[in-house]
Amino acid sequence: MTGKVRKRLRALFIFLAVFALAQLVWWVYIMIDQQIQIAELLGTAKAHEDKKSFMFMILTEGTFWFIMWCGGLWAVYNTIRQERKLLMAHRDFLSGITHELKTPIANIQLCLEGLKRENLPEEKRLVFIDRALGATDKLHNEILNILSLNQQISLEPKSIATFIVKDLVEEAIEEIDDEKYKDIHWQISIPDKLDITTQREALKVVIKSILENAAKYTRAAVDLEDLELTPTVVVAYEEGQLYISDNGIGFNEKESENLFIEFHRGLLAKKLAIPGSGVGLSVAKQIANKLNIELKISSPGQYQGCSVRLKLQ
Repeated sequence: MTGKVRKRLRALFIFLAVFALAQLVWWVYIMIDQQIQIAELLGTAKAHEDKKSFMFMILTEGTFWFIMWCGGLWAVYNTIRQERKLLMAHRDFLSGITHELKTPIANIQLCLEGLKRENLPEEKRLVFIDRALGATDKLHNEILNILSLNQQISLEPKSIATFIVKDLVEEAIEEIDDEKYKDIHWQISIPDKLDITTQREALKVVIKSILENAAKYTRAAVDLEDLELTPTVVVAYEEGQLYISDNGIGFNEKESENLFIEFHRGLLAKKLAIPGSGVGLSVAKQIANKLNIELKISSPGQYQGCSVRLKLQ
């Protein structure tokens, strides 16, 4: 829908809303005026008494319909606003996912072109292969994230297992600790023998999405000239809850309610042009709900990091 069409529809909606409201006011005025004229023509005490009762009834009914009409207008306006918000989120998603997919594809292409060179040293050949495989893994993970948004991970009884939480966290960190996150300081404070019984791969998707977000936005904060910090992501366990905190860019409190919306990107993330698709936290939240794990995220404010809490069952 073009901007011109949207403006015309908005103008039509405003016109119809004002016209209907004017009709309601006109109806109230006509009915009251008519009753006043009837009372003056009859001139009896009963006629004046009926006039007061009728005016009260008309004003009551008019007020009721006015409130209903305003409520309806607000509902329509709110629906339109949510649709526009969703449309913008989809646009951001397409822009972000295009970048996220284009980068590894370009890397794979460059590596393949490098492998075609004649007399390529074995050492260089292995480097190109490793880079291509790394880009392929990133591309594969990004596609899995998108598919998981709609499909989720099946929670069949046969997939339930008992495993060590610390091993799972270390495995997730190893999978995302690529070249651009090599300066992140990972601090793990989880009991070595702490175990949990649930769907292992599903929980790994949740933890990995959160860890990758923490690393990405902490890395983005490091790039800001006015911030001097050691990029750190802390994973700790205390009283049945797993905490993942970072010293990244954080977010405003009013943004917290939108963090788990599909394709949502934070205002600061868009302002700093941080790449991303906006599906990671949405997938993590939906899978956590299926696993009966409470997931909450909070931040003191912009550039003050954030903390995620997973209440394990």
